[in-house]
Amino acid sequence: YILTARQPEAARAIQAYLLQQGVYMPLENITGLGVTVDGKTKTVTAEDKADWVEENLIFNGVNQLTFADDGLKNVEAMIRLFTDYQEVLDLPKSRVYWRLL
Repeated sequence: YILTARQPEAARAIQAYLLQQGVYMPLENITGLGVTVDGKTKTVTAEDKADWVEENLIFNGVNQLTFADDGLKNVEAMIRLFTDYQEVLDLPKSRVYWRLL
């Protein structure tokens, strides 16, 4: 899955970029959390990303996760989530990466 703070409409451009890199990702696996209401774009928080992973992956039985992000707050939120679900997740195979791009 790709989880981004961008608008959902960015999924096609993200998919096209990945295809140029030789990676196929179905559109339904690219999720943009960005939302615009009354002309204002909502800021996507680290907790928004962690909540999405919890609700859409962990609650649906996914027990191996690899999360990579260049935002330290996003990584910290995911580490908290992994800690909360250490009984459920296959921690030796689940990883969180932070890389400054």
